[in-house]
Amino acid sequence: CRNRENRGGTLYALTYGRPCTLSVEPIEKAPFFHFVPGHKRLCIATVGCNLRCKYCQNWHISQKRVEEVNHYDLSAEEIVKIAKKEGVESICFTFSEPTAFYEYMYDIAKLARENGLMTSIVSNGFINPEPLKQLIRVLDAEDA
Repeated sequence: CRNRENRGGTLYALTYGRPCTLSVEPIEKAPFFHFVPGHKRLCIATVGCNLRCKYCQNWHISQKRVEEVNHYDLSAEEIVKIAKKEGVESICFTFSEPTAFYEYMYDIAKLARENGLMTSIVSNGFINPEPLKQLIRVLDAEDA
């Protein structure tokens, strides 16, 4: 996924708190047509993906390293505050592969739920069973 680094036997997520994309969009763009239709969502992505699809539509972020793309420095708390300020009903993890920024996504989703926001994910679906079990506890919708 090009966004982790082994330092002394410990893996560090280089993208944690460093989203490269934030945008407010209609939920139907996801493609979520039956999940709270008609509302807006805050979309978030970092660089990285666990696949190398030849025809990826978002290769300019999914196939890059964190130092190759401009990014914001935003904590999970700040993302939730932005969502509330924008008046959206949900946060969607999309554009790159959200499981590549799992820890950041999980923390945002957990805080979003605590603050009355829904969450969704657009993913390639390649995730191990145990992390998936933890993640679905804090997600409201998934498109894989």
